[in-house]
Amino acid sequence: MSLSIKDSTGTAKTLKTTLDGSDHVTHHHVDTSGLPTGAATDAVQKHSQATLATSAARTATFTSATQSNLQYRGVQVVLDVTAFANTPEILISIEGVDPTSGKSYNILTSESISTDWVGTYVFTVYPGIAAVTNRSVSAIIPTSWLVNVAHTDADSITYSIGAHMMK
Repeated sequence: MSLSIKDSTGTAKTLKTTLDGSDHVTHHHVDTSGLPTGAATDAVQKHSQATLATSAARTATFTSATQSNLQYRGVQVVLDVTAFANTPEILISIEGVDPTSGKSYNILTSESISTDWVGTYVFTVYPGIAAVTNRSVSAIIPTSWLVNVAHTDADSITYSIGAHMMK
């Protein structure tokens, strides 16, 4: 059995696997010799953290790129609000993306974040955790997901958004 992936230069590489031939798999070896040093572990660890939005002043709704999740059960989304002008108000939501229609659906929405909220805020989606209204929910993060920040007015607010994927 083999699996083709692309290295950091875009060159296709093939991972070859060998099984012992019995009805039950007792040995599994992945040959990564054709990959650049560290590529095998980079492929697994690369998506454990992500910057969804760099720090910038924003006045209109922001939607992150759709994130791809193939191995994690949950996510912590970190919103860091550092400055504001006048009286901005935002709502951050973590949304799944339906693979058939491409439409997003709500998983978790924050309470209103306004001028009183300069600081760092963590929103968590993970199965089995205690739900805290507007902050955490017991659910899995789907294969495709995104973060949406709805601005209720045109006042400026400066923030960044990061994500930590959790197994």
